[in-house]
Amino acid sequence: MSMKSWDDCRVSAGGVGRRGGTSMLSHAVWWKSSDALTCRRLKEARECLLESLRLSEQEDQPHAKFEALFAFATFLHKEESDLELAEKIYQQLLDAEGEKVEVLNSYALLMHTGTNQRWEDAEELYERALELDPHHAPTLSNYAMLQGERTDGRGSYKSTMFLYERAMANSPKEVKETQEKYEIDAL
Repeated sequence: MSMKSWDDCRVSAGGVGRRGGTSMLSHAVWWKSSDALTCRRLKEARECLLESLRLSEQEDQPHAKFEALFAFATFLHKEESDLELAEKIYQQLLDAEGEKVEVLNSYALLMHTGTNQRWEDAEELYERALELDPHHAPTLSNYAMLQGERTDGRGSYKSTMFLYERAMANSPKEVKETQEKYEIDAL
């Protein structure tokens, strides 16, 4: 979905004043942020995500607020490298919503992003995510990446290969996308 202005969001959402319009508007704003991210318009994406979060808080719909907060934390983590704030939001989501695979996976990835080398914390989060969904390809793939990059003697080639093979068996497309995103050679 490509939208050029807030008016596009409002038209797409059916207007703020209509019953359920705010929820639809929040969703349209979220899609606009996705479009901005794809085009690398990060300032616009940030503004859209914050607007989506603001709208979701007005809606009194916990799922919409969860999605907006999770999207914002992921943006902070992956696009702005604000690991401290992203970590606080991921923890807040886990505290408020209970354990969700996507949050555990993203939070674990944050634990070994860049100079962050909190490998034990990341490993624990990946294990918790896999207890909830042992076939979640993004978690398996990211966990394999962790095992491959550890320099503390606890990661291994065998565990990396085992996890990648499990992930590939579940979703070859998602693993390939992860490999390309993190510039990992195909195994």
